[in-house]
Amino acid sequence: ENVALRCLSHLVPSVAMPVSEASGLVTARAHVARQKGDRFASIEDFFVKTHGLEVVGPRAFFGGEEPWETRRLDVALKASLDGNTGHAAAHATFFDGTLVGEITGALDLDLGRIADAIASPTGSVVAEIERAPLDVELSVPRRSFADMQTLPSFVRSILPPLDGDLRLEADATGSIEKPRVRPAAQAFGIRPGAGTNIGSDWIPALDADVSGTYDPDAGRAAIEAHVLHDGANVATDSRSYASSVG
Repeated sequence: ENVALRCLSHLVPSVAMPVSEASGLVTARAHVARQKGDRFASIEDFFVKTHGLEVVGPRAFFGGEEPWETRRLDVALKASLDGNTGHAAAHATFFDGTLVGEITGALDLDLGRIADAIASPTGSVVAEIERAPLDVELSVPRRSFADMQTLPSFVRSILPPLDGDLRLEADATGSIEKPRVRPAAQAFGIRPGAGTNIGSDWIPALDADVSGTYDPDAGRAAIEAHVLHDGANVATDSRSYASSVG
């Protein structure tokens, strides 16, 4: 409990470290049980939580771009695995003093086939996991663009220079190999940010409601968008695309 990541990182050879820097505190626990007659053990309680987490991505040996970093975002993860049914579940929350987002996911694994794949020289554990039934939900509560500066640098770098709020939701079913995805986003009071060279005083604040679907079996992706001002719809667009994936 409350183990310093910096101390743990010193125990790992630098060539094996996936990041160049890691600090903060981490608490972790797990309860693994295997009843008589069970082929596989169950993980009944897996929990990890960070405090003051700071991570810097891998640095290039000879200069190059600055690595990504996250210095104000913590995570709490709960997970379990039923060794009899193969049902794996996880719930992750991200916070910076307030809730930033959460992901809930489940996989129904065929542990027998995975064990056989491990034992076989031609088996593929990754393929077995990718084919497992999947159910994932993502939720990012309403937050202003100004309050998104706590996010990792690779997210901040793609944020548009806007004022206003944003809320995101998405769910995925099917499998990792063939996910059926339904993303949705809502924007509130959107206008060019103060840091842009666009005068925003004369630009009205707009709301937007965008939703989409992706079906690998049908080979189609679709998106629908509505733009509103003072609650009235001022523009609508819907499009459908053929997908080469699936």
